[in-house]
Amino acid sequence: MNRIEFREIDKVKDWQNFVQSFDFYTFLQSWQWGEFQELSGEKIWRFGGYLDDRLLLTCLVIKVKARRGTFLLCPHGPLFKDDKLIKPLTDFLASLADQEKANFIRLSTAMLSTKQNAKKLESLGYRFAPMHVHTETTWLLDVSKDQQTLLAEMRKTARQMIKRAEKEGVEVVKDNSETGIEKFIAMHKKHALEAGYEAFSAKFIKNLFEAFDQNSISLKFANYQGQTEAASVIIFYGKQAVYYLAATDTKHSKFSPSYLLQWQSILEAKSKGCKVYNFWGVSPDDNPKHPIQGVSAFKRGFGGYQLDLLHAYDYPINGKYRLNWLIETLRRIKRKYYFIKPEF
Repeated sequence: MNRIEFREIDKVKDWQNFVQSFDFYTFLQSWQWGEFQELSGEKIWRFGGYLDDRLLLTCLVIKVKARRGTFLLCPHGPLFKDDKLIKPLTDFLASLADQEKANFIRLSTAMLSTKQNAKKLESLGYRFAPMHVHTETTWLLDVSKDQQTLLAEMRKTARQMIKRAEKEGVEVVKDNSETGIEKFIAMHKKHALEAGYEAFSAKFIKNLFEAFDQNSISLKFANYQGQTEAASVIIFYGKQAVYYLAATDTKHSKFSPSYLLQWQSILEAKSKGCKVYNFWGVSPDDNPKHPIQGVSAFKRGFGGYQLDLLHAYDYPINGKYRLNWLIETLRRIKRKYYFIKPEF
């Protein structure tokens, strides 16, 4: 292969057209996600890999500064037309990491979880990361189907919950206003405290609504008898809608409003011309001890299929990577997460 030239892309259209030309992509490689990172105070680069002025690769890179160490992160990327581009990209990013005093590179890729892909990265010096960054086992629904088919392919319980909530008069309301955002922040914080997970900060959530315009993000609430019992944030990018954030305060579990809220989000995705509804992360298997097994069962109840992305891989730059590896390994064990590695 001739020499690949890497340079930053400054035209939104060029970036978006390339990213959305792939069969699978997520908003984590969108132009807006880069803007979101900048609003959060992170340093980013949007690199393109060119061969004879033909764009063959894109890679959003984020410089992450953590107490355990600094690293360069590529979320759900890079996206490329030829996997031979990974080697020159790695060399390029290694040089950048050295300049930025980063200890390692982390690829949280959109590559499928196959032994061939794992072997490819490991042959270049990458090692299986101790923790994930973004969702790797995801649940997808083909929303190009008609409504009756979508309902028929759901789990019976989900279908019954939707019908019961409609009969009981549950109301789903979209509210992207500042008041709605503040309301969601409070719900999210309360739900995280009760469920035992770490909530996103108020700044994180507000920055999402600043980076993504009104047509690209949707905040909805499910209300019953004057009380809000569920809320969700959906991000639209290209032909995909992503169920990204949620919070519940369920008081009527016999017809949980969360089911109707999810159904209305699916219908919104259809109305916007989306082909795929991405429920985001689910557990890799049916192990009842997995930390997110409960919400995974809820998501799978709407029908669809599982897509397994390759687990995150790290490329160490210096010896300081070992400290990060140890801290993240201990953190993973404490949180009871595990990852299924493709065997060669």
